[in-house]
Amino acid sequence: MACRDTNTTLSLYIGMAILLDNLRRQHNVGAHPRHQPHHHTEFLSSREEGPEPMQLGRAHVSEEERLHRTDLRLCYYCGQPGHQVYRCPKKPSTSQGKPKRLSWTDQAGEEFIKLKLSFTTAQILQHPDPYVPFVVEVDASSCGISAVLSQCQCDSGKIHPCAYYSRKLTAAEANYEVGNSELLSIKAALEEWRHWLEGAQHPFLDLTDHRNLHGAKCLNPCQAHWALFFTWFQFSVTYCPGSKNGKADTLSRQLESRSPPLHPDHILPLSFILAPI
Repeated sequence: MACRDTNTTLSLYIGMAILLDNLRRQHNVGAHPRHQPHHHTEFLSSREEGPEPMQLGRAHVSEEERLHRTDLRLCYYCGQPGHQVYRCPKKPSTSQGKPKRLSWTDQAGEEFIKLKLSFTTAQILQHPDPYVPFVVEVDASSCGISAVLSQCQCDSGKIHPCAYYSRKLTAAEANYEVGNSELLSIKAALEEWRHWLEGAQHPFLDLTDHRNLHGAKCLNPCQAHWALFFTWFQFSVTYCPGSKNGKADTLSRQLESRSPPLHPDHILPLSFILAPI
């Protein structure tokens, strides 16, 4: 093929390569016919003299060779007896640089037990029980609101979550004051879980980290409208410090933008500024 003219096309070279590969395969088949018996020792000695058909030019084993190795229970890769192809010592390992066996020590066993215990006792959701009092944890940030519906477990006395809720504030809601944002989070939580909370068998508890929601004497029109909606439920609002309201606080802060604006807006146009004082 090297003596061919340089103007030979690529398709012609591919056809010649296929032809040579077919001739080589025919030669391998003719060298080991199926009807000729082979002794076990003669077969091993012939394999030691030349390269294996699978390793020669990265070609596959012929059908005759495969049947012969199957009859003698030889390895498909190296042609030696006593092992299978997946345990062949001459076969290169696919995981280079990695240990072939897992070293299981006492420390590994202890860590596995800790990991299994963490999975079995993790804070996963449970189905709400209408005969157990509910606890609603709410929080509001500068860009979103969140809530967690929980119930107290009878055996351990711990609060276990039943559902999560969070959403981003609209452009108008982002201008609300802190008190209105906290009330909005309560209203959104009651609307989301209305089928569980309205008409519940026990009054539920609403936890918020905003202390000024207690004792409001004057309500604006928006708060008065929300107060009419709150009369459909039997609940009480209780202050909870932000350090103990971690679940709802985390959900509300997920919506915050982590990167500050590249070009912040100025209150006054730059043309009004003459010089710094």
